[in-house]
Amino acid sequence: AGQVMCRRMVCDCDNPNADLFCCPECDPRLSSQCLHQNGLLTYGSGDTWVENCQQCQCLQGQVDCWPLPCPPVDCEFTTVPEGECCPRCVTDPCQADTIRNDITKTCTDEHNISRFSGSSWIKHGTECTLCQCKPLAQPRRRFYSALRYMSRRLYTIQYSEW
Repeated sequence: AGQVMCRRMVCDCDNPNADLFCCPECDPRLSSQCLHQNGLLTYGSGDTWVENCQQCQCLQGQVDCWPLPCPPVDCEFTTVPEGECCPRCVTDPCQADTIRNDITKTCTDEHNISRFSGSSWIKHGTECTLCQCKPLAQPRRRFYSALRYMSRRLYTIQYSEW
């Protein structure tokens, strides 16, 4: 049995019979251009660019975007640093963006309610504070982080109990 290998066909834009669906970069029509969301840049059909952690392409006047591929990370806690697109490992669970649910680990919130690892809840008496249980490796220490959305900025407040 043979192995199937595929690749994008080479486009000859000098050929008047070029397939414009497969070779959008050969389309001379102005309508095939795409306007950037800032309204200042235009892209020709077939152009590609990176925007908001997505790879985008202009195809006959339509923008198609898909997530950037990221290398796999093999760690318990990850975060995506500001200005970057892919997760990196962190050792401090308070700095982690997401954590795995683990029902064998719990936290105790400010009302002495036990919360499972990975669970989220709205802090009692607030509408804009989201809490998430992120227990440390030490079995006796419990903590959670409260996320507040204020003025379009994300603030992380850490609470801990011993």
